[in-house]
Amino acid sequence: MRSGPCLRVILLYLSLFGPLQAQRPEEIETPPDTTPGSGLLNLGFNQVGLSIGNSSRWSGLRINLRDRGVQQTNGINLTLWKAAKESNRSARMNGIQIGLFGPEGGWLRGLSIGPGVIADRSMIGANL
Repeated sequence: MRSGPCLRVILLYLSLFGPLQAQRPEEIETPPDTTPGSGLLNLGFNQVGLSIGNSSRWSGLRINLRDRGVQQTNGINLTLWKAAKESNRSARMNGIQIGLFGPEGGWLRGLSIGPGVIADRSMIGANL
């Protein structure tokens, strides 16, 4: 079977440059860190009460420096810094969310206050 010169050029190009494109380090995506933090101070029972630190699920008052891997909050969520990159995309935050740089989550329900309030999926309520 005889192949034309055009097919040879294409095969040569793919063999030389195809693997190089796939191995460029800037295109390799690492998944975001979604693990909750350590060193939590949780005062309550059954994930209800006062939480100081990055609890992934909490109802009541939750105070944290930076949200990462939040699953659900109910009540008042106070965060001082913006969420870790893409780590709160599935977070469900219900109640009052206050952030010095803006609360971030997948679903924000209730009152969200801060510069740059971000919801990946939906926002319902007052967003200031």
